[in-house]
Amino acid sequence: MKKFLFSFALILTACAPDLARPPKSIAHQELAEVKIHVGGMMSYHCENRIRTHIGTLEGVKSVTASHTKKEVIVTFSREEISLARIMIKIKELGYKARLHGRRIHLTPKSGSID
Repeated sequence: MKKFLFSFALILTACAPDLARPPKSIAHQELAEVKIHVGGMMSYHCENRIRTHIGTLEGVKSVTASHTKKEVIVTFSREEISLARIMIKIKELGYKARLHGRRIHLTPKSGSID
């Protein structure tokens, strides 16, 4: 019986390696937060438009937008989406986008900021 269980476990692991390791949760993803200067935001409507369109991109975890500060702060998974894709999407919406300050890397395991 022990040989059977061992053989079954070995076959299961070999045939389905993805079942052997748990899926990555948000706690294990490498997240980045970036502040983007966005030109052309004039109202709350513009903020909502950017939040809606950027927030629905796969890999984006949170978006805040301020038309008064002319900035958007995006937290995203670097494994799922690139900063370039986020910047392109903002430009496709008709706004001017450029990095504001430096990029901040959030490492969930240590909780430190690089």
